[in-house]
This record gives sequence, C-alpha cells and structure tokens, in this order.
Amino acid sequence: MKIERIRNLSGPNVYTPHPALIAWLDFADLTDKKSTDLPQFNEKLLALVPSLEEHFCNFGLAGGVVKCWTEGAFLNHVIEHLIIEFSHLADCGIGVNHIKLRESEKQSRCNTVVVKYKSAQAMQFLLETAIEFVIKITADEPLKQIQMFMKRSLAETRRIVLKQGLENGFNDIVKAATERNIPVQLKGENSLQLGYGRNSRMITAEASRLTLTNAHGNLDKIDNSALIEELYPNDAASRIPLISVTGTNGKTTVTRIIAHVFEKAGSCVGMTTTDGIWIDGECIKKGDTTGPQSARVVLSSPLVEVAVLETARGGIVRRGLGYDWSDVAVITNIQPDHFGQDGIENINDILRIKSLIAERVRAGGTLVLNADDELLARLANEPRISSVRKNIVYFSLKPNHITLKRHTLSGGTAYTARNGWLVEASRMGETPIIKIEEIPIALGGFAEFNLANVLAAVAACRAQNLTIEQIASSLRSFQAEQHNHGRADLYEVDGAYVFLDYGHNPEAFKSICKMTAKWDNGGRRVIGIIAVPGDRANSLVMQAGRIAARGFHRVVIREDADLRGRATGEVAQILLYSVRDEVPDCDCQIILDESEALRREIARLQPGDILVSFYENYELVRSILDLCDAQPVSRIDEFPNRSFFNFRQA
Repeated sequence: MKIERIRNLSGPNVYTPHPALIAWLDFADLTDKKSTDLPQFNEKLLALVPSLEEHFCNFGLAGGVVKCWTEGAFLNHVIEHLIIEFSHLADCGIGVNHIKLRESEKQSRCNTVVVKYKSAQAMQFLLETAIEFVIKITADEPLKQIQMFMKRSLAETRRIVLKQGLENGFNDIVKAATERNIPVQLKGENSLQLGYGRNSRMITAEASRLTLTNAHGNLDKIDNSALIEELYPNDAASRIPLISVTGTNGKTTVTRIIAHVFEKAGSCVGMTTTDGIWIDGECIKKGDTTGPQSARVVLSSPLVEVAVLETARGGIVRRGLGYDWSDVAVITNIQPDHFGQDGIENINDILRIKSLIAERVRAGGTLVLNADDELLARLANEPRISSVRKNIVYFSLKPNHITLKRHTLSGGTAYTARNGWLVEASRMGETPIIKIEEIPIALGGFAEFNLANVLAAVAACRAQNLTIEQIASSLRSFQAEQHNHGRADLYEVDGAYVFLDYGHNPEAFKSICKMTAKWDNGGRRVIGIIAVPGDRANSLVMQAGRIAARGFHRVVIREDADLRGRATGEVAQILLYSVRDEVPDCDCQIILDESEALRREIARLQPGDILVSFYENYELVRSILDLCDAQPVSRIDEFPNRSFFNFRQA
C-alpha cells in the first residue's frame, strides 16, 4: 500500500467547498477489499481508536446515515476516517469533520482519499500516518506497538502545527475573521493574509506576538485579542468586487471586456487570463494564468480594486478555486471538450466542474448564464446552485427566447440583441445599450459568438452597477488587435483577409465557419488552417475535422508544437481522414509546421479571399503578419446576403 500522488485543492473544489487533499493510493492486493473482508480488522481498529465507533456516513445507503463499521468500509474510506479522527486527537486546532462528497463523487473509485484540512502540511502527514496505521493492522503487528506509533505521530503533528504558527494565535484570528466573513489564507509557515486586494492585510507570527503589515507598509506590534477590529474597524470592507468567468469558449474575451470596462470607469483592475496576469494595465506574468495561484496573486495585491478572474477547468480540477466567494460569476457555454482528461467522460462532467463558480457566488451576488445553452438555461434550478440566494441574469442572441421571456416576466433581468441593438430587458421593457455596428469586435454583427461574449460581459458589469453609458463607451473603444489579441482578430493583406483565432474544439470551429459563410459574395474563397490539441479524444478530433470540411473551401492541417502525448503527425492524420470522409473532394493538405503553413497560404491568397488560422503560437503568427504588412480591420468589404454554400449544423 502506497501513495501514488497527492493534490492540494487549496480552495473550494469539486469535492467540497473547503480546502482539501486528494490522494490516489495503490492498495495492491487490498484493492476493493472492505474492512469486514479482513480478519479482525474492524475489531482491532476500534480497539486502537475507540472514538471511531461514533463516526457516521451517508453514502446513499438505504436507511440514510449508518455507522461505517456496520456493513464494512473500503480501505480508502477507513483512511479518511482515521485522518479525521487523528486531526482531533492531535488537539492542536486542526480538527476537521467528515466531508460530504458531492453526489457524483459517491461512487468514486475505492483508491481515492479526499479530506479537508486547516493545515495542508499537517493533514498530509496524518494521511501518511493513517496509511501506515492500516498497514500495521493488516500486518498483524502487536496493538501496543501500533498505539506507540500513533502517539508519536500525534506528537509530530503538533510540532508541525506549532512550526506553522497555527498555535501562535492564528486559530483565534481565523475564527474571528471567519465570523466576520473576512477571507483568510495561510501564506507560508508563519504568515496569514486577511482580505482581498486593496483591503488585504498581512499578519506574521513572531515571538508569540503578531506583527501587522498594512497596505502602506507600516509595521506595528498588536496584541492576539482585538486584532480583527483593529484591522477592520466598524465593519470596514475586507473584500473587493470579484468577478469569475468560465466556460468552454469565449471566457478570455469576456474577461478582457469586463476588465476594460472597469478600467475605463477608473478602477485599478487585477485580471487573470490565458495569456497572463495583469494589474492596472500591466502584464506582471505571462503564460496561462487561469488557476488558483494566479487568482491569489491578484487578490494579494494592495493595488487591486476590482478582480476579474478567468477561471479554467484545469485549475478547478487540480487545485480548486483561488477565492472563497465571488460577487459575480459568468458561465459562457458548456461544450464537448477535454474528454478523457482528469476523469472527464461526458459533457455533464464538464458542467459539474465549471459550475463550481456558480455555487460560489455569495448570497445576494449575481450569476450570469447563457440561455442559448440548454445545460446552462436550467442550471439555476439545481439545488447546489439555488441553496445560496443569488440574482440570476440570462443573456441570449435570441430576443424571443422562452427562458428570457419567463425570466423577465417574473421580475428578472436579461440581455439580448434586437433590431441592431444590444438591449437590457426587464418586466418594464427593453433599454437600448449600444448599436451592434458600433462594437468593433462584433465585425459588423457577423461575429455572433462575440456578440454573445459582449452580452455576457455587459450583464456582469451591470450587476456591479456600472452605467449603460460607461459600458457603451468602453465597448466602442474595445479593439480586437489592441485589447483582445488572438481572439477573432481580422487583418487585411493585399486585398485579402487573415482571421486569427485560438479556437481548438469543434464548437469554436463551427462558430467561425458560420461567420465566414456569411462573408461570401458569390465567389470568395475561405481557407482554414486547423489543428486540435493532442490531449483531446479522437472523437472530438474527428468532429472538428468534419466541421472544417463543411466550412472551408480548402483545409490545411498543421500540428501543435506541444504534442501532448501524441506521436508526430498522429492528430493530423485523424483530421485528414475525417475531412475526406465528410467531403471526399475537399482540397485538404497536411503542413505540420505552423509557420510554414501560414506563410504558404498567405502567398496563395487571391484578393477577397479569407484565410482563417487557428493558431497555437500567437507571437509567431503575428510576426509573419507583420512581415506581410497586415493591417487590422473590423469589416470585410462588400458583405453579401447569401453564402457560397449552406453551412450545415453538426
């Protein structure tokens, strides 16, 4: 029996609203064994730790809650109970109660252990202790020796906790802060952060006293009894507005729009996106920064007045959220993607993961949902979402959508497009916000996916009481090349057009093909340079290829530099097969190198042609466009009223 790997889910996560450890164990020949399958196991266990007798569980068994030992428990579950009980027996303030796993996790494999914690380091030590404890029982070691092992381990746990400063007044501070709804986060071994952004405060433990570092850098020695009131007198604000954005497609664009609107309104914004962390308009770290650690960087900055956090699936699954509660959560859409990764088997698994941000909207906050997505249209009615009272706001490209009508008639607010305008809809009627033709990233209204993104962003900004005038003015100045680079960027090159987008899943391909079909003037060619990441399931790769075959006159298949576990050319061959299977006479070619593919296709462009490049390396493709003297534009000349073909929905 051994630990294969451990993850620290340091914020609310898909298992529990609390920070937790999840460990995958190798039980060897004890896999699938229950405690009742092992001779005298339950009897020895309860003789060593009698207090376990009082532990209860609810795993959906007939009759509701039962004592774990009545019908036997899998060993991973035994280990969970041991960790929990040891956390109390250590008597050092880190005791936790049994977590309640979410419904979808109740049938999880029996090699997984999940336990919440107050001290990750101490709880991991107790995990190791519990495993060794079970090994000693199954090896039939004398009970007295096992008791001595447990005693030494509990003493070591207390030492770990003391080293972290959790006994130097931190526990009382955490309790007092929690009672005041002040966010708390342990930073390192001897530091504690209270609050978020400009309202954050750092506390360090030194010589059994506490030192306060405030936003202005002043240091003061403060006594373990009135500290919270000293830091936040008269219920002073400890939080800042926090907006979290997720979804399969569009989340980067929505995040950037929201941040842009708040910046134009005069706020210092901290933003996390797939291309970096931004504070007050400056990129402080490049890369994919959509996980909890990046969120904490923003929330720790004393400069930040508003936090806008792109929150991706990977970070949620592997580390949890980087915050406790948000004021606004936006879910753009839920589409098939990432199947086969992190236990994701179907679209409901994706919904379960991404809807965590919906659960963590504070009481009285706002949840923004896409009514055009059937999964999201009914999400608000799920008990795990509705258990915390929040305002629900819908957006839709269909002004007569039944969900919008029902919602507004019942007193809710919605956002949609009607007669060339974006509008705010309520029971009192519709209020115009901005003409669609005035929104650069809407590309004259043809980029419907960006209209949906704008509606989502408008809903979030209105939820934070920004005026329609502020929002409309900001949308007019939001330029793709400057403010939303790499997301639906349109360039003119010698009378032809190049369209850059980061799309890498079937729905993204479909949205772009639907748009380009509307740009044909009877003879315009549309060429697509496509690729799909190697960690996607073959079924998704093939679906993307079929959509590309229907959507482009010519298809060029490239390959990502990061193969993500695939052999060179493997994904490209799957795409080629699916393209030719869907449209046998499609002009299709493989050019694996991204740079070579783009250069060749630009050289072949005729005036009026449109080249769509789904890129991997933005800097690379932009450098090629710069050499071609490409100019950013927001329209294509001579928009037609018909398409050169009928784009068929998949």
